Amino acid sequence: MIKAIIFDYFGVITSDNFWQFTGEDINAAGNFHQLIAKVNTGALSWQAFIVDVAQELHQTPQAVMAMYKNERIDLELLGYIKQLRNRYKTALLTNSSYEYLEPVIANMKLDRFFDEIVISSRLGMIKPNPDIFNYTLIRLKVDSHEAIFIDDRLSNVAAARQLGIKSILYDSMAQLQKELKHLT
Repeated sequence: MIKAIIFDYFGVITSDNFWQFTGEDINAAGNFHQLIAKVNTGALSWQAFIVDVAQELHQTPQAVMAMYKNERIDLELLGYIKQLRNRYKTALLTNSSYEYLEPVIANMKLDRFFDEIVISSRLGMIKPNPDIFNYTLIRLKVDSHEAIFIDDRLSNVAAARQLGIKSILYDSMAQLQKELKHLT
């Protein structure tokens, strides 16, 4: 029986303009993947990350910040999560800098949609590391077979599945609703 649904942030709850902005393939290793890994594990501060990305792209830090300010939260999906929370525990599990994301969560009051919020840089580990999934399951007080994980990156979905977590590779709201209906 499913007791919890875990959502990714970038590319699911909000747009993910970073990869288009940098011109780097989200699924291929590259310099920006190394920078993202550093900031998402907390090894690099948010401000240093912005400066490093700007330098790599020959842009200003303000241009990089503007790209992040243009990320759009999917309000329809948040409404759906609110409905799901009536029946399931919900969690946000994201690879992100807490310095960036915690103010967004506070300003948008996103904490009202989730029982748990797990931000990778607070833990020093990122998806697809199995430990971050296990940490989230423990916080939700559910076993792996009692959870569904939703992410837009195949490597993260595959890692969750290896742990016995039912997972959905996110593409659209309609696709998510259809697949969740099938799994719940």
